[in-house]
Amino acid sequence: MPAPAGTVIGHEIVGHVETLPPEFPLVADWDVRVGDRVVIAPGISCQRCPHCLRYGMYCQRRKLYGLGSAGHGIHGGLSDTVELLPDTRLFRVPDRLPAQRAVFIEPVACGVRAMHTASLTVGPLSGRRALIVGFGGIGLAVATVAAYAGAHVEICELDGLRQQVAERLGFPVATPSQVEPGSYDLAVECAGVPAAFAGAVRAVRPGGTVIEMGNFADAGPGEVPVAEICQRDIRVAGVSETRDADFRVAVDVVAHSPVDLAAAIGAVHRFQDLDAPEVLFTKWDVLKQVVCFD
Repeated sequence: MPAPAGTVIGHEIVGHVETLPPEFPLVADWDVRVGDRVVIAPGISCQRCPHCLRYGMYCQRRKLYGLGSAGHGIHGGLSDTVELLPDTRLFRVPDRLPAQRAVFIEPVACGVRAMHTASLTVGPLSGRRALIVGFGGIGLAVATVAAYAGAHVEICELDGLRQQVAERLGFPVATPSQVEPGSYDLAVECAGVPAAFAGAVRAVRPGGTVIEMGNFADAGPGEVPVAEICQRDIRVAGVSETRDADFRVAVDVVAHSPVDLAAAIGAVHRFQDLDAPEVLFTKWDVLKQVVCFD
């Protein structure tokens, strides 16, 4: 995903409010004070474009902390301080919640959004059979939310390390060749590989639902089994933008899920000790990395 040169990346941000000018326009459901521990929703909508006025989301001029893909990137979390823009959405993080769980709130909010979308066609997730295709950070988040909602979750993953992490966290794992076609109520594509979408379509039963999440960035064309989608009456939905309600649910999921989220963190870096920041982008033998500033 392209970002303008000089952009400070990082959109999964947890921290404390350091300064707060009087009457500063933040979006929160409590009276924000200095010292509050918060998670930042990365997207800021303009509230004035046709999409904002008509749908309340899908802003045409949305700004994103740490992401420049929309051409409106603003500095993100890989810094010891982050300047908040007006209308930034904040959500309270319980002080008792360990930092190595709290850092999962933003991706888990994406998982909440995916499961909400799935429930519109699948119905209540409790007892449903769900396949998560790809067990990176988003796959972990979606699996955690689906399991919290009572679904029977299975993981489809090729990488040996990620298979081990999934199994250690309590999720059954299969390779693509081991996935039984037409046997899942729901499949969520989280691999970010175009070919994985076709596998997700084949995995669901007639009348099942496929949620596409992984190909948020364009990785090129892939197979779309259109006839199969039609003949087997499969529902397909994409998911990207998170709502305020998703974050509120995500805080609860991260705080109470039995999944040991912190066990998925393979490396914790102290910002002041990062002599070569490229280690964050070349260390492929971990599922999740964290940068801390205290």
